[in-house]
Amino acid sequence: MNVKRVVSGDGSLQVSQTVIPLEGSGGELGKKAVLFLTRLIESIKKAETEQQVVEYYYIICGYGICCKECGFLTEKSLEDLMHLVEHIVDLEMDRTGASGKG
Repeated sequence: MNVKRVVSGDGSLQVSQTVIPLEGSGGELGKKAVLFLTRLIESIKKAETEQQVVEYYYIICGYGICCKECGFLTEKSLEDLMHLVEHIVDLEMDRTGASGKG
């Protein structure tokens, strides 16, 4: 996993990019499966409640394991990807929890 950050002159973060090399096989079907997985991960940000965040997390876990078992992702790629997902889930749990308490 590579993380690239661009910081402004005053030290504030302007851009952050995380690149996870997704290695595996499966041809066109594998590419479509991994693309769908990335869309699922992006969908976490649309969750409105903590429960929805948790549901997305479980769906992503299951789909990710399925992609690994089919050979679309290697064990290392899935591990790196899930670390990123866990970070996103933590952020979204904070966001949805704060909005649900108001």
